[in-house]
This record gives sequence, C-alpha cells and structure tokens, in this order.
Amino acid sequence: MGKYDDVPLGHQITYAREKFDVVGQPKWKVPDVVVIEAAISGDHYQNPARRKGAANARELAKQEALLAVGAGASAVHFSAYDKDGKRSGNLDDYRHMVDSCREKFGYAFLANCNSLYGDTFEQKLSAVLADIAEEAVVNCVYRFHPKFLQASVEVMEEHGCRPHLTVRDTIEISNAYDYLIKPGLVRKPYSWLIYPNFDGIAFPDARAMHTGLQFMVDRIRDIDADSVIMVGCNGRASIFLCATAMIMGLNVRVGMEDSYWLYPHRDETCDDNGVAVSRAVDLANMLGRRPATGDEYRQILGLGPKGNA
Repeated sequence: MGKYDDVPLGHQITYAREKFDVVGQPKWKVPDVVVIEAAISGDHYQNPARRKGAANARELAKQEALLAVGAGASAVHFSAYDKDGKRSGNLDDYRHMVDSCREKFGYAFLANCNSLYGDTFEQKLSAVLADIAEEAVVNCVYRFHPKFLQASVEVMEEHGCRPHLTVRDTIEISNAYDYLIKPGLVRKPYSWLIYPNFDGIAFPDARAMHTGLQFMVDRIRDIDADSVIMVGCNGRASIFLCATAMIMGLNVRVGMEDSYWLYPHRDETCDDNGVAVSRAVDLANMLGRRPATGDEYRQILGLGPKGNA
C-alpha cells in the first residue's frame, strides 16, 4: 500500500486497554438487601368474583397476608376490615390478620399498619397503641391536619413504632419536613414511602416514570441523605416501577392494594399477593439484591431484633 506501511497497528489495542478496562471498573454502591413490603388489601376485595372462596373482605385480607409472607415478604402493610367487609380501625380486626400471620411465620416479617380508619384518634392508631404495629403509615397530605400528623408521630415514636412518611409529590415531602422532621418529632433514620403513580399524577410512560421518581428521591435526599426510601409500585407502572426502584438501590412495596396489573403495556392481572411478592423476589435475585428478612428491616429502621422465626 505504500503510504500506510508505517501505521502503528498495535495502538488501538493499547488504547482499548487504557480507556475500556471493564475488569478494573469499581463496584457500584447498591445495598445487597432490598426490603419487599406487601400491601395486601384493596377495595377490589368487595368484588365477590375476586374473593376465591373467602367469606368476605376480612377473611380474604387474612388469606392474602399469609400468601404474601409465605412468598418471602420482608414486611406486610395491614389495612383492617370488619366482619361486614368494611375498612376498620378496630383492634380486633387488626389482630385477626396479624396474629394469624404471627402464628404461622412468627416474626419473619415486620408489621406495618394503617392509621387512617376509625371514629376516634385512638381507634385510628389502635394497632400502634397495642404495640402490634412496628411501622405505621403517616399520610402527609393536606386533607390531614398538621396537628393530627404530629400527634400520630408522637404516639408512634413513644410506642417504638416507626412512622412511614407517605408522600405522593414534592408538596407532601415539604409537609413531612415542615410539620414532622423540622420540629424534631421524627427520629432518624427517616423512613419514607413514595407513592409516585396515583390518578391525576400517573406516569404515562417510562420516561415520566424515571424522571418523576428520580426527582422525588432527590428532594428527599436533599432533606437527609441517609433516609430509608421505599417506592410503592402502584398503578400501571407495576413491575417496571419495581425494577427501576431496585436498580436505584431503593426498597419496594408491591401488592394488590395498589395495583393488580402485571405489566404497564398489557392487560394481564395479578392473581394474588403471593404472586406479586414472588415476582418481586425473583426480580431482586436477578438484580443481585437479596430480599431482607424481618429483622434486617428492623435493623434498617433502628428497631431491635425479634427473631426471624
């Protein structure tokens, strides 16, 4: 060829080794364990066709909780139902579900309870006051008076129950900071539940899901970089949101309280909460993250161990 005889043929190999050393790249900082919480209740329980033989929503909720823990859930979010199948804050209705799971699985799971139902403040927090709830929902929305939120958090912390600061947008993140964190009512580590995909602010596609979730996570990290963050994998986003959260190093909440779609782009629905948890467990293992035990989640939240059996 003449003019190309002096081209250094080995240069491209040297350059590749210097610039693209795939073996020598450092590991990413991703937690080995991931908390998988199951939200097992849902208004669709009122549909007899979905009860699978259960007498009412109360019995189905207990049945679904057992399936979720059996599938490997680190925690279960309990919303109680009365004997008529209506949402309840009655302590006996909480015990009906939680005690059944404790009898079979012991303390292998953490109990997260609702705090929204009941005719009195004490009834709304009945599971907290009875020391059944280890973590409880604090909905930082405007429809709840700041004094209600503050009183709820005070009772939770007094009873060794961690407040789960539940937010759907950056306004609610600000509410949590202004009403609960800044006054010093919540101790560290702060535990957050991001609900990023409700009606009115639902993600229409994957781009919105990624950017919307990252924006909310960044605002929480601005408040406290060490916050414990869980993402509710709700609505159509379902398993896509679950995968995104796990990849970001976050914890996840799955289950039929918030979504029974298997995929955002198809119409298959989830059969039960055991299936929802199993899919999240499989996804975690595929991504190299191990589902947390109940005691591992307690340690993350700053609670003492209770034994995983």
